[in-house]
Amino acid sequence: KPPPPPPPPPQNGSAASDLKAFLETADLGRYADALVAAGCASVARLKAMPQEELKNLKDPRTGGRVLAVGALARLRRQLNASPTPPPAPAAPSGTTPEPALTRHLADLGLDRFAPALARAGISTVENLLDVDPKDLRNLVDPETGQKVLAVGPYSKLRASLEKLRESAPPPPPPQPVPVVTRQEAPDAFAAFLAEAGLGRVE
Repeated sequence: KPPPPPPPPPQNGSAASDLKAFLETADLGRYADALVAAGCASVARLKAMPQEELKNLKDPRTGGRVLAVGALARLRRQLNASPTPPPAPAAPSGTTPEPALTRHLADLGLDRFAPALARAGISTVENLLDVDPKDLRNLVDPETGQKVLAVGPYSKLRASLEKLRESAPPPPPPQPVPVVTRQEAPDAFAAFLAEAGLGRVE
């Protein structure tokens, strides 16, 4: 008796592939399977999901949150922005801290926290600046299940981030919107007055 034919591919296969490709542009491809398992199997579903629901989304296979805090911040930025090319050569899967982040932490005497921060999805200084301070305080190392930062290191890091934000250049002022006035078309206005017999009225 011949073996039964293989089961047909799932109907959402194409949507799931698109979701993975979308996540890959933000170096978040490793979260695709967990998002699909949690019922978020397409880019459209991801974009329609309220931020709070996305933040608390749980993987039914593990019972843990699908997205680490740093990954959630990157995903929000990706959802709010137009598609951009992936950042130039970073560490695979974003699990190794970039040199700039390691240097920043070393200046604060906190370089020992760099690997745990990277495992939690924060591998760059930009990721750190994107994370809400409350989320940073509660950041958990997925490898150990423990908080990444104790109170002292968290306070020191938060103060340094506030200084970085303060020293960032302000956004450029908006360009003035040109206003069309009557003076921009004096000839047409003069012609109108002439037709009305008011050409000599001051």
